[in-house]
Amino acid sequence: MSNPRDRTLHEHVHQEHEELRERFASIHRALADPAASPVSVAETLQSLDRHLQEHFDDEEGTGSFFDAVCAQAPRLSQRAEALKQEHAWLGNALRELIECVDQPKSVQWREELEAKFHEFSKSVMQHESKENELLQEAYGDDIGSAD
Repeated sequence: MSNPRDRTLHEHVHQEHEELRERFASIHRALADPAASPVSVAETLQSLDRHLQEHFDDEEGTGSFFDAVCAQAPRLSQRAEALKQEHAWLGNALRELIECVDQPKSVQWREELEAKFHEFSKSVMQHESKENELLQEAYGDDIGSAD
């Protein structure tokens, strides 16, 4: 990838995805902590919801990640659109998790929420991996050396 703008895009996407991984790890730790109150767990998930929505908006906006990928490789437009559609599903899934915290608690509420969040985080990481693949396919194999 010889174009500095393309390299900057790759670095920005990589940085954003790394930040998401760190946020998810932090939430996993909070859920594993029996001292963490339901209120603090809900606040942490709500913070993730806001961040994730900003992240998705950033990827979808004018001049964004998806615009750049589709301009570079129009053949990838259909896959890019499918990934955009996943954003709505992922956002809804996270809000459902937040609602689980607000509902009456069973004895196992934390374990149940932890299991559901684990599945959710796997879905997000798989989604982000597909975005990375799309970026790599659009710009060529040489961007992989920046990982």
